[in-house]
Amino acid sequence: MSEDCLYLNIWTRANNNYSHDIGDRKHMMLESSAIFGPKGGRPVMVWIHGGSLIRGSSSIEMYNGAYLAGKVSQRYCMLIRYG
Repeated sequence: MSEDCLYLNIWTRANNNYSHDIGDRKHMMLESSAIFGPKGGRPVMVWIHGGSLIRGSSSIEMYNGAYLAGKVSQRYCMLIRYG
């Protein structure tokens, strides 16, 4: 029997410096070190899958954090599944 029961999925933007247009304005996002200082980290969002260890999984497509990580600047998205 395997004890391999902890999974951690991590998503982040591929490029920390990016720009995007909203209406007629252009927005520029900077590397997190420019905002938080050279030793500053990034905000982290952690979501622990529920399911009561009976159903579901953090690997279900509906829980894919790539969309949120791509839309929200300067954030890591992590999903944790125990059991």
